[in-house]
Amino acid sequence: MEPCTKNEIDYNFKAEGIRKIESYLCADLVQIYTDCSSDETILKGGAGIHTTLLDDTTSLTSYGMENIASNFSCELIAIQGALREYINLNDLDRARELVVYCNSKAALKAILLGRSRLTQNVHRLFDAIDQMGKTCTFQWIPAHRLGEFSFEGELYCARIVHLAGTAIHAHRSI
Repeated sequence: MEPCTKNEIDYNFKAEGIRKIESYLCADLVQIYTDCSSDETILKGGAGIHTTLLDDTTSLTSYGMENIASNFSCELIAIQGALREYINLNDLDRARELVVYCNSKAALKAILLGRSRLTQNVHRLFDAIDQMGKTCTFQWIPAHRLGEFSFEGELYCARIVHLAGTAIHAHRSI
């Protein structure tokens, strides 16, 4: 391996991320995008979930987070909501694979460790998906660098349309 500059590393990291996400876009899978805010100006926080099914139909779900103090906790709750939404789909809409896009590296790392009550709940949902014979992959995306859907005031769900740059970090398949 040759030494390279930080810019070259960032470029290579982004290029690999773009290739990975483009492969998801061509695949036969359900895609769910999550985003959250704990900002008190949004009724003390909120979460959003944007789901794209196999036939390209989409749904937007949003809900208040009440007094949850951090974006981190809101992100974990949104991920739980996304997994529950997938589990509750009818069999025709539930592809063999699910990809959950999230802009919180910290939440994805915490899920890998599984030490908190919130992350253990995510693991239980993983188990339920596994028992259905399905797989689930998490994909990190940079916050708000992609196309955005706006609903419930300032709440956004990132939607991959034209990728300006991304990177892969946390990925888990079951």
